[in-house]
Amino acid sequence: EDIVAAFVGGELRGASKLKPVKLLGPITKYEAFLTVYSNQFAGETVEFRIWDASACLLYGQVLEGFLFEADGLMGTPQNPQILHTNNMVLRQIDLHAGWNWISFNLAFANNSLGSVLASVNDPVGDLIKSQSQFAQNDASLGWLGSLGSILNPPMYQYRTADADTILQLGSLIDPTTVNIPISAGWNWIGFVPQFPLTVDEALASLAPLNGDLIKSQTQFAQYLAGFGWIGNLEYMSPPNGYLLKMAEAGTLTYPDAAVGGKPEDVGGDANNGKVDSRNLIFQVDPTKFEHSQTLIAMLENGGSNVTGKDFELGAFVGNECRGAAKALWIEPLQAHLFFTTIYSNTTGELLKFKFYDGGPSGMTSDLQETMYFSADAAVGTVQNPFKFSSTISAADEVDLEIFEPFLDVLPNPVVDYATIRFRSEKQQNVFFKISDATGRLMQEFDYQSNRGMNAMLWEDAGDLPPGVYLLEMREGERKMTEKIIVR
Repeated sequence: EDIVAAFVGGELRGASKLKPVKLLGPITKYEAFLTVYSNQFAGETVEFRIWDASACLLYGQVLEGFLFEADGLMGTPQNPQILHTNNMVLRQIDLHAGWNWISFNLAFANNSLGSVLASVNDPVGDLIKSQSQFAQNDASLGWLGSLGSILNPPMYQYRTADADTILQLGSLIDPTTVNIPISAGWNWIGFVPQFPLTVDEALASLAPLNGDLIKSQTQFAQYLAGFGWIGNLEYMSPPNGYLLKMAEAGTLTYPDAAVGGKPEDVGGDANNGKVDSRNLIFQVDPTKFEHSQTLIAMLENGGSNVTGKDFELGAFVGNECRGAAKALWIEPLQAHLFFTTIYSNTTGELLKFKFYDGGPSGMTSDLQETMYFSADAAVGTVQNPFKFSSTISAADEVDLEIFEPFLDVLPNPVVDYATIRFRSEKQQNVFFKISDATGRLMQEFDYQSNRGMNAMLWEDAGDLPPGVYLLEMREGERKMTEKIIVR
């Protein structure tokens, strides 16, 4: 499964997996039969990269390079051209527009800020900060500020106006050789291992106490003695950054990556902190905000935790959603809790809350409790969660809002996938059609709805060619439409 790829000036000009070749005798060799393309007869410099599938590593530099020659041939099955790497690994960090929590897990030959961030396409106005330093990019002078170099243990926050990419080129780090000092209070930590680890595995070198907390940009977990780290942050993975709050100082040393899981084992927060809110009724974009606070909460009725498995909690400033979470089953408590990350760019904003019942009732209710946002505040614990009570009594069976027509698509314009949100009068089969501007049917599908608000993941949205489309939803005799743009 290893791959050899050829590039000219960064443009891919050919790629081939290694194939088994049986020569004389019992030995089978693996060789790449690679066709390289050009529009010039000769002279272009061809460079190579190698993908080591078993080690999950992309080697960004190969010592050999060649000049292209039309219809030329290099190597034979009996005497193939051998390529050598210099063990420099290439890794990509995708930056979303807005704020990103990132870390670096390669050792750089030159760790100056300008060198590490040289691959960023349009850095003008971008800002990067550590826990104590920062730098901003000026169109004429480049990166300016107290942050002059990139280190491997810390976490960094990077703000950019447009989506961009950081290409890391460096050597692998043995995580067992990196000792990260942890102070009492908040610590900005990066993730050094090459593969994801569960939070319990990653933080095994620490001696946490009840209430200690770790959070990523979108998820978090709290320590409960006897049970470990509990929350919706289950895995830590590169290239994400994390905030760790400890009651006592210590030293963090990550274990060897061999004990960890594989990338495909990781869910939720593996994609550089981008929140997976595709199936949530309440939608929030964390990249718009610099700060976050955590909330562990439950819905209380008559002194009992009545939070259900289909419940969802949303935090709002005005009409803007600032946090959302589905109820999470907590095994030690044998009950559901909400682990909600809430976002803001300023302290002191008034937060109001709603909860959605994803069961048969499908009701959305305002909650009477409020609070004020405070950066890095941790409200509620696993043992003593913040308690909400609904302003609508359990005896209320009719929510007039349920019967108001509602249909929208998020995001719109659509890139890869989208969430179709709609309100249904009852539990029933709902039918959808996607038509192009000429009225031609492009897709159709159905969905078993709940009474009230529904959120359906439309995974095939990215299969449509770019253009303008009409989404039609039909339930019984009622029909609604929504215009969609696909990029």
